[in-house]
Amino acid sequence: MVRLILNTGHLTRGRSSLVVCMRRSACALSLLTLLVPPVSEADAPAKELIFHLVPLQYWGHPEGYREKSLPTGTVRLYKVGSHEPGLLAKVNEPVTIPQGQWTWIAEAPGFVSVAAGSVNVDEECRATGKPHPFYMWVVPACTLLLDESRSWSSIQRLDMVSLSYGAVYPLNPESSRVIQVPAGGYLAYTIVANRLFSIGLPDSCRTEEKKAVVFPAPPRDDRQALMAHLLLPEAHEDSRGDFAVYLTPRMRPSHLPVAPAATVWAQNRVSLFFPDISAMIDWQLVVEHPFFQSIREFIDSLGGSVQELSQIEILPRNDLAIEIDYRPRRPHKVARIVPHYCGPERSLAQACSPLEEKAISLREGFQAHVFEKLDWGQYQFIAEIDNFIIEGLGRGLGQYYRPYLAEGQEPQVPRERFNLLEYHIFGNILLDEEPVEGVVQIEYVGRHYPTQRSETDKDFLYHLYYFASESTAYNLSFDEREAGRDPSDLPPGLPAAYSLSACDSSGFCRNFNAHTEIRGEGRLDLDLGSSNRLALTVVDAETLDPIAGARVWTKSEEKALIFENGEVSWSQPLGAEGKTVVTAANGTAFFRNLGYGPLAIAVAHQGYEEKRDTVWIVPGLRTTAEVVVEISKEENRPGDARFQFPDGEPVVSAFLLPVRADGSRDLLCHSVTNSSGFARFRPGCLNSGRMILLHRDAEITVLEVSEISAIPEITVNRGPISPLRVRITDGGGLPMAGIPVDLQYGELSLSPNDLLAGGIAGSILFYLTDDRGELILRGVNPDAALVPTLAVAGGVTVSLSGYEAGKTVAIEITD
Repeated sequence: MVRLILNTGHLTRGRSSLVVCMRRSACALSLLTLLVPPVSEADAPAKELIFHLVPLQYWGHPEGYREKSLPTGTVRLYKVGSHEPGLLAKVNEPVTIPQGQWTWIAEAPGFVSVAAGSVNVDEECRATGKPHPFYMWVVPACTLLLDESRSWSSIQRLDMVSLSYGAVYPLNPESSRVIQVPAGGYLAYTIVANRLFSIGLPDSCRTEEKKAVVFPAPPRDDRQALMAHLLLPEAHEDSRGDFAVYLTPRMRPSHLPVAPAATVWAQNRVSLFFPDISAMIDWQLVVEHPFFQSIREFIDSLGGSVQELSQIEILPRNDLAIEIDYRPRRPHKVARIVPHYCGPERSLAQACSPLEEKAISLREGFQAHVFEKLDWGQYQFIAEIDNFIIEGLGRGLGQYYRPYLAEGQEPQVPRERFNLLEYHIFGNILLDEEPVEGVVQIEYVGRHYPTQRSETDKDFLYHLYYFASESTAYNLSFDEREAGRDPSDLPPGLPAAYSLSACDSSGFCRNFNAHTEIRGEGRLDLDLGSSNRLALTVVDAETLDPIAGARVWTKSEEKALIFENGEVSWSQPLGAEGKTVVTAANGTAFFRNLGYGPLAIAVAHQGYEEKRDTVWIVPGLRTTAEVVVEISKEENRPGDARFQFPDGEPVVSAFLLPVRADGSRDLLCHSVTNSSGFARFRPGCLNSGRMILLHRDAEITVLEVSEISAIPEITVNRGPISPLRVRITDGGGLPMAGIPVDLQYGELSLSPNDLLAGGIAGSILFYLTDDRGELILRGVNPDAALVPTLAVAGGVTVSLSGYEAGKTVAIEITD
């Protein structure tokens, strides 16, 4: 950015420069525009000039300006940087110009100049004895009279801006109360102590009209005024009409934009005036142009203020080249790459907006593409192939590639080829070990991407196609089978953060472990298990009325399915794959694929006691077993523990996760606090070990079970209003999505599966980074007595002590 200097008294349209006597005693004339007539060698310039004023209507008349000059007038000359005239010259009379650089304003009765220029007198210049004629162009003027308000005495400078001609006329109100400006639109702003004091609303005057100017007061406390300046590259004046410049609310971009009340162009510099806008909103200045960099300049609102923003330099746009190898296994109707713009800074928190007008179609095989005229900043490239949405280009095709175009940077070609390779898996859906009709689907957790679905064909086979991403240390399950294995040896597979499920034609589904991995292609049969079914009806114990919306769940832990090029194994880590259903209007919910033998269930509903029971599933059952569960209204009993915040408010629907002395989880001993904050535990569940309290509004709290037994009321602190954020990037600063994290409280580790289990009570859930590489650590207070350490897959640990609430914990993984 170029530092802004307040207007120095120059007129700002059509600059000319007259250099009198350059170094080595040579006299020459330098023309920057055609507003200064050319001179012959016989008219060589000297220190002595004669100014002539000519109406602009005679511009272009061959030699006509010599006869059409006005008989009277005054030229005010200013030293550069001053707003007080340092020299007054009468027109048509010789005047000696002292050494230095000068700018001017010329006036004649009813006329005023609209061309800015400068005279530079070199210290070694020799006089020739003949004054040099200098012709200045003037337009019809009106006269503005300042009112008699004493407030003018505090004004250091008053600048009148001609909106019709783009000229600025400075005035010191102490020395003069009269100023001539071109007839037409104008605007006034004032300066006190070298800073803006006020900006007036646009007005207009007619030729030879005399008009009073009222003292422009500063804005009210709920309003503000802004002046902004843009500097374009040289020789781009023809692009003025393509600019869109406006203010829009920073937090409400859908709000109607505010256009500038006045715009003044001076060659490649434009000044924009917003004299009266709301101070109740934080604004951003938006500059858009098809060939120049877009600008989003944030402005902090301040009531009663008048701000002049630093000058913004407008730069040409950049090009970005990418290489793609697109290898589909079947024809696709839609195959394209859409660039997304993520903001001007290298910020991982920025949302990205699609640039539909720059989308390109893909053809099969290797290809190179150049995306032209892009804003500098962060980008993301997304492949859209039929209903597949594939984030980013990089690491094969993963979520992580976000190139950054720096200011003035040359076109880029990434170091690697981006592979769009389509893989194919197929197989049967099995129920009671027999193929059945159904559907297989892949759903991306936490993302609004279309679900990938494949229905079985006449041979009971499903065919699922997907575009693979390269395997990395951060999208593997780290089970015992893969210990010490280099991820680069593994075939590409599905990216992190997806779920796999299979359903039969009746809607009976199985969701596989959240750590399930699919890599490569080949046959994969998906077993739904047995077809037994349990119909469970929840009723009020007193009235026997059915209860709708009751939550019923089972608990189980299953190994993750690991598929690699047709080979299947069931491996660690375990996932909390218990099933949860909600009762319908008749109080009934259905479970299927329950195995055989005893089944532990739990039932909960707001205002009722949580009830746990055991149901027996008989081997060979092919029909529906029906069970009625009666639940009773909440009733606090002696011995129940009550959890409350420091102000006495009960902690409602907190999940209490039981941890045995050896560190293993005992999910059958968990409890959820009721609407009064009370938690009830099964007999024997408070003998030893610890409980971890999880709640959206509370600190994550580790309790010894002896505390729960001994203290009838337990106070837990609220979590920070502004929680810590975690941002995980790779060695190149690019975000890493789908990365799991653990919280370690001493030797106790809180894993993603623990948080997922706690989700049945509506508690906090953070376990995977999003597509910006971020997650929110709700419930973690860096100022608490016990602060956890953050552990990231791959062995990276970060202590959270010393951070401030609301700050971001930045983690860079270089391996």
